[in-house]
Amino acid sequence: MQPLSREVPIDPARAALLIVDVQKYNCTWDGAEYAGIGAADKEARYGYFFRTFKDSALPNLVRLQQACRRARIEVLYTVVESLTADGRDRRSITRSRDFHVPKGSPDAHMVDELAPTGDEMVFPRPPRRCSSRPTSTTCCAISARGP
Repeated sequence: MQPLSREVPIDPARAALLIVDVQKYNCTWDGAEYAGIGAADKEARYGYFFRTFKDSALPNLVRLQQACRRARIEVLYTVVESLTADGRDRRSITRSRDFHVPKGSPDAHMVDELAPTGDEMVFPRPPRRCSSRPTSTTCCAISARGP
């Protein structure tokens, strides 16, 4: 028996990179998630997040995305986005918390550094604070499983 290892071969035809919710709504300083929060309060509450995201997480995501593209591994994305501009499709819990990314809004786009290219698939999913898993019964899961 071989020892367990994280070093396993990847079959590009059977693999995909899924980038989940790295979008302007919550990953940019001006995203709607932070609307109404003053600059000083935003820095105090979220400064560490934004610095870590910019200096560590984002560059690593970009490198991973580029490596997968070079290896012809499918790159997929999910974004939180209401099905309607007015958000009438949202569940009551997200309406009560004013959690809304309008359909077609710039906040529903991936951050610029990770923008999809060509025909890479982006799967919008309605905002649900509790349990919205992109890999269960969504279009993303169905597409990822293939024919």
